Amino acid sequence: MRTSIAVVICVSCIFLGNAIAVSGDGIATQAESSNQMENVSMTATFAVDDKELTLGREQFEALRMLALDSLTKSERYREFAPDLERSHLWSMDGVVRAGRWLFENRNRQVVLVMNPPRAPVMRFIVVRFAYDDGHWSVAGISDERVTGAR
Repeated sequence: MRTSIAVVICVSCIFLGNAIAVSGDGIATQAESSNQMENVSMTATFAVDDKELTLGREQFEALRMLALDSLTKSERYREFAPDLERSHLWSMDGVVRAGRWLFENRNRQVVLVMNPPRAPVMRFIVVRFAYDDGHWSVAGISDERVTGAR
């Protein structure tokens, strides 16, 4: 019974953005979990402008830090910075996340999207990245709202 409880805890922690590894009879500490996740291969390929780029853990971490810097400096979006700052990178089935933030490919551009809790009106914060001559920068931040079907 203890193992099944640990698995439920582990799964809920992953969806909340703080993965905790389960081993043996208990749950590993977050530090142990982070070390285990560091060893996991994390790559994804994105269509950017006229080329395809394969990004790894270092690039995703650099993009996360660029987004964090832009959110922190933005008066309008500053409230979202602590959530991204606390998040840890993780990958599943080729999809890379930073907590509840998701790296996506939109219109041949890499974006980082904050996935909000389910609600009748959902607010997505989208950080768009530009890639020019081997360097990444934040191209902009937008606020998208989606109304659910009635």
